[in-house]
Amino acid sequence: MPTLLPRTDSRTVAPRRTGPLRLWQRLAMLARLWRRMNDRYRQRLDLAELDDHLRRDVGLTERQIADEIRKPPWR
Repeated sequence: MPTLLPRTDSRTVAPRRTGPLRLWQRLAMLARLWRRMNDRYRQRLDLAELDDHLRRDVGLTERQIADEIRKPPWR
C-alpha cells in the first residue's frame, strides 16, 4: 500500500532532540518564564499601592501607573 506522506532525504531532515535532557530544559525554561511573570505581577501590585509622595519621587504620573497596571503579566 503506498504511503500518503512525501519521501524525504534523511540528510535534509534535522534529527529531533528528545529525551530527558530536552524535557528538563523545557521545564527549566517554563519555570523561568513563570517566575518573570510572577515578578511583573507583584511589581505592578506594589506600583498600584504607591502613595502620592512616592509616585512623584519615582517620577510617574497616575496615568502611567494605570497604564502599567492594566498590562497582562506576559508583557
